[in-house]
Amino acid sequence: MKILIADDESLVRQSIRLFLLDLGIQPKDLTEAANGLTLSEALKNNYFDLALVDIQMPYMNGLEAIRDAQASAPDTLFYILTGFDDFSYAREALRLHVKDYLLKPIRRTELEGILEEVISQVEQRKASQIRDLKLCIASLFSDGGSGDSGVTLPIPCHPLLITADQPGTVLSGSRFSEEADDHMILIPHRKADRLFLFLFETPEYPNIYADFVQEFTKRYGSTHTIIEGKTFSDTSLWQSEHQRMTTLASCRFLFGSSRFYKNTTTAPELSYFATEICTQCQNSLNAYTNGDYAGFSLASEFLTREFPRLNQESPANATHLLSFLERAYGIDPSAPLSGQFSHLASTMIQNTSSDFRYDEIIRYLEQHYQEDLSLSSVADRFCLSPGYFSTIFKKKAGHNFVHYLTYLRIREAKRLLIETKMTISEIATAVGYSSASFFIRSFKKTEDVSPSEYRKSKHA
Repeated sequence: MKILIADDESLVRQSIRLFLLDLGIQPKDLTEAANGLTLSEALKNNYFDLALVDIQMPYMNGLEAIRDAQASAPDTLFYILTGFDDFSYAREALRLHVKDYLLKPIRRTELEGILEEVISQVEQRKASQIRDLKLCIASLFSDGGSGDSGVTLPIPCHPLLITADQPGTVLSGSRFSEEADDHMILIPHRKADRLFLFLFETPEYPNIYADFVQEFTKRYGSTHTIIEGKTFSDTSLWQSEHQRMTTLASCRFLFGSSRFYKNTTTAPELSYFATEICTQCQNSLNAYTNGDYAGFSLASEFLTREFPRLNQESPANATHLLSFLERAYGIDPSAPLSGQFSHLASTMIQNTSSDFRYDEIIRYLEQHYQEDLSLSSVADRFCLSPGYFSTIFKKKAGHNFVHYLTYLRIREAKRLLIETKMTISEIATAVGYSSASFFIRSFKKTEDVSPSEYRKSKHA
């Protein structure tokens, strides 16, 4: 969320800034203006979700600056700061569609309430936009991915295709969506063992795509293959791009897995033999993740039998295959494959036959939900692979891990809202959220009302 603070008094700006930082707003998302001209220029050249504007400022008062820049900032929510309870100002503010005006000195609780209201409105606007984009994305996969030609997306789309290159690695659209936070709109679309991520830049953070992809690759590139698609708005361009991306995903075992493919990378043409090698590599991953001993044995037998031929016909492809097997299963490239695959199959049987300590896991989550927990960290604590943990947990609990953790946090937050006088920021910290703004969004998404609205309804 981008916020503009406009006041000619430095102490007022700093006071508001400290309140907002304490409420979880990041420093990079705050901009200050000390006079009306600076305010007007900031509004014309940047996007802001919220502007807190003093009326009496040098060169141009706050209302004049809002009027001057209003056409450039149609989605900005304005709140007037003033030391005067003057009806003439209020009347002019209403004509400019200012949300409200606040008398100085500003109290922290007032800012907290404003922040909740703005987050709620921003989320509603974004939810409507996401609904429209999801319909557009769904149309891309009609007729087997051929797309809906002739449709123009309202925002340029940056597609990525993600594949998991290690058994047990979970391709979770919700987890990857958290990476985008407020900075981008991320719409996942799962297709078999692959996950498409459709990224859309928001007006708050233009030109952030390159930085996002760099950080995303740094975090996931060692366990996933990430294939970048060409940016498009015209959906008629999708069919050829979809074909290129999926072909690269299929042949990654022979041309390099766990790496980033740029959108300029050309997809190779594969022989029937090479295609079958890649298919069996994917089958081995799926079978190992799902505890399918028979499926894993069939795939590993094929790879063991056909590897000498691959090595003879294409040593470079064989080297990439061995690199994949080493990263995925810990196989020693210098040792025979047969015995190592047999050992993996035996280990798989032992792992899948062990008891899933569901009750113990639930107790652990209920005692530690306020900590920084992830599916991988909890799975590791109970000596389970993330993939196996995710599958069995959802089957036992009826919800996936993230939804259950959110349920525990929101349940406790509701209790604290009713039974205590803790601030929204304090409650957010107490139940495990890194910021009040993130907590407010999560609460609103789950309960359809903001935390303050929930508290008021229970105390009415």
